[in-house]
Amino acid sequence: MRILGLRTLRLAPLLAVCLIGRPAAAQAPITEEARQHFNAGVAYLQDPDGARYAEAYQEFLTAYAASPSWKILGNLGIAAMKLERDGEAIDAYSKYLQEGGSDIDSAEREQITRDMNTLKTGLVGLTLETAPAGAVIIDERVPPTGNPIVNRYGPLTGPTKIGVKNGKHRLHAELDGYDPMVWELDAQPGGDQSHTFELKKTPPPPPPGSGASFNGAPVDHPTSGLRIASYAAFGLGVVGLAGGTFFALTAKSKHDDLSTLCGGNPSQCPLDAGSADATKATGLNNDSATDKTLGIVGFAVGGAGIAAGITMFILSSGKSSQASLSTAHVASAKSAPRIIPWVGYNSAGVVGQF
Repeated sequence: MRILGLRTLRLAPLLAVCLIGRPAAAQAPITEEARQHFNAGVAYLQDPDGARYAEAYQEFLTAYAASPSWKILGNLGIAAMKLERDGEAIDAYSKYLQEGGSDIDSAEREQITRDMNTLKTGLVGLTLETAPAGAVIIDERVPPTGNPIVNRYGPLTGPTKIGVKNGKHRLHAELDGYDPMVWELDAQPGGDQSHTFELKKTPPPPPPGSGASFNGAPVDHPTSGLRIASYAAFGLGVVGLAGGTFFALTAKSKHDDLSTLCGGNPSQCPLDAGSADATKATGLNNDSATDKTLGIVGFAVGGAGIAAGITMFILSSGKSSQASLSTAHVASAKSAPRIIPWVGYNSAGVVGQF
């Protein structure tokens, strides 16, 4: 990595002295604040784990705002170039060469000039504006391989021109209280483009308890106690029906075994009393009767649960829609949906009109 004002990286600790300590004509005074931020930027560039260009860029930018000295612009240009803020890099380099004049040695001037020419070859100018003003623009350049390169600009207070590298870009405009907007483009070098982000306000959430609306009619949200109770009743009904079905099938299976054992006549089983088959037949008869009773109870509980669930569900829906009931709704009430549960041995279900 090249740091301006040095011949080799091993001399990097002297950078602040080399860049800020050199005399120059019409040089802006260097404040202690600017010196501290500049040195922090140099440290970020020389991080042992790899140059941290984003942090260095911010430090050099802050240093230049505190003391607009041309000697800060060289490293600001390097950081901007590495971050692909190409327009800012070209501006910083141009001012550095112009204001530095003869204080910049020829080799350094030639290198910066080559970098500038390379940047200008792929530069694309974008003039961006947001309505309303004040939004932040997040620019993602999507390279053919690797991760996107992301830069933030703004908040934009009016038409703002930035210079980006050519290629595919995805620009997001973000402003509190407004829906984000995205503009995608394949930026080609040599031409400028303009775009205005027409932001739309994010609709406020509905007041608590009011419910959302669909085609002007309120839509109930299952948040009331009655609605929750209806779900619990539905759950109990499903469990009851499942249990009833299980015991009913078990009772039928044992009754079929008894019928087979008794030669098809389980009511008058012709088996000798006290025999093993007679004892088995008695057990099957008792178990079948018990399972049949449990099945009937399960169906009864399941049917009651479903009926209660349907009733509470309809009542909870009626609370949210009652306020908007119109003449058309009254007219259609004659054909309102009806659901009626039914239960029976080995079977259960619902019938209805829609």
